[in-house]
Amino acid sequence: MSLITYNGPTGDSVENPSIDFIKDIIFNKNADYWKKGSGDSGIEIEGLDEQLVFFYDEPYGFFIMRHPDYLAPYDKEAKIEVIELKFPTSESELNLEKQYFDLQNNTRIVLSVVK
Repeated sequence: MSLITYNGPTGDSVENPSIDFIKDIIFNKNADYWKKGSGDSGIEIEGLDEQLVFFYDEPYGFFIMRHPDYLAPYDKEAKIEVIELKFPTSESELNLEKQYFDLQNNTRIVLSVVK
């Protein structure tokens, strides 16, 4: 089994977090938790050069993306509100469209990575 590491907004790390631990982060942490430190959480899997990044952004819900490719899960059947974020880079401006998820869908996506 590969080592899985959860990195919280303040830089705290938990190796091989349990499903209950991840559910607690998603369902029980209030907005104050997500305002600490960087404001985002990540799940890394040993041997992969990417991580799943997610954070809570009121009033939209959870934002999820794969880093460093900046790919976000997408459901073409779902009616979504899309918000364009602009990130200045040294070479050019990178425009990214992101999808926000409610608690249930965020849990499903994040737990699919941990399992």
